[in-house]
Amino acid sequence: MRIAEFDDDFRKIYLQEPRKVIVWGAGKQLRDNWEKILHIDLICDSNAEKIGDINGVQVVGTEKLREIHEKVYIIVSVMKQSTFYEICKQI
Repeated sequence: MRIAEFDDDFRKIYLQEPRKVIVWGAGKQLRDNWEKILHIDLICDSNAEKIGDINGVQVVGTEKLREIHEKVYIIVSVMKQSTFYEICKQI
C-alpha cells in the first residue's frame, strides 16, 4: 500500500494506472472537493444507511471494503488529520 501525500498529483497517478476509485468519508470534505476527483466508483461511510447515494454514486458501509479484492485507489476524505491516520491503519 502506498499513501499519497497531499502534494501528489492524483490525476497523474490515476491516468498512469487506472483503477476503481473509492472515497472513504461522505461528509463536507467530499462535497467541497467533488469536482477535483476525476471519477468515483464507490463511497464508503459509517453512516451509509442514512445517506444512500451522493450524485448517483452508491454509499456503502466501511465493512464492504473487506469484500473488495482488486487493486483500488482509496481517497480518505476527512477533516481531522488524526482521523485520517486512524482510517489508514484500518485499511
